[in-house]
Amino acid sequence: MTASVNIVVAMKSEALPLIDRFGLERVSRKGDRFLIYGNDQFSLTVSGIGAKNSEEAVRNLSKQSTSTDVNAWLNIGVAGHRSYDIGTSFLANCIVDSVTKRTLFPVFAIDFGLPTGKVTTVNVVETEYQEHTGYDMEAFGFAASASKFSTLEMIHCFKVVSDNRENSVQRLTKKDVEKFIDNHVESIVVLCSQLRNLASSVVQRLEPEDPTVEFAQYWRMTVTQRRILRKYLHKTKILNKDIKVTSDMIRDCQSTSVMLESIRSCLDQHWNNL
Repeated sequence: MTASVNIVVAMKSEALPLIDRFGLERVSRKGDRFLIYGNDQFSLTVSGIGAKNSEEAVRNLSKQSTSTDVNAWLNIGVAGHRSYDIGTSFLANCIVDSVTKRTLFPVFAIDFGLPTGKVTTVNVVETEYQEHTGYDMEAFGFAASASKFSTLEMIHCFKVVSDNRENSVQRLTKKDVEKFIDNHVESIVVLCSQLRNLASSVVQRLEPEDPTVEFAQYWRMTVTQRRILRKYLHKTKILNKDIKVTSDMIRDCQSTSVMLESIRSCLDQHWNNL
């Protein structure tokens, strides 16, 4: 199992500071719908604007992972806000779909050391800022889709306020967006590290101990022999929970091949008696 962080942004201008800071390389091919960048610890995709696009980008990025990967998910982007100052950053503690009123509550398993606030996902650019909330166009689609591939404590949205009642979104440029994210890139690095550590802790809980370690103390095994032994030991769990094969039972076997054959014979005997 491996632990990694999947990052989803709406715009290339939001992605650029992250690509540079994390040293990400493009992995998507020419003609692919979604741009994807990555390394051995992080993957980043550019979804395009809108909840539906974000939802589909999450689904697409999930296909890049293997079934044994444990992924944290992070949406990063700018947002409008009724009262927060321009350049303020925060994590979403409540994500609302403005149309359906469906609400998701990210779970804070650890203290990230960042301010938190509500985010409302809208279908059109918000210019009235009527409620005390952040306004974006992707967070709910992102979180709802990511929740199909991970748990809520590993799904978060990091927003930087780019516009409010005193600073119109209509004057926002791509360069402004890039600068807003760049100004918080070190906080994002820390946040990603925390999320990856959280994912790693899940890996440690889920990843079973290698049952062949005990046997390796007494017999030299090739990779193939170890794989066969692991299969046999796994089979004992499936066959009968009362069957327990330990190294003490077969320590007198003169070779690895004899040891494996002894275990196989034991399994065959129990299988025939079912």
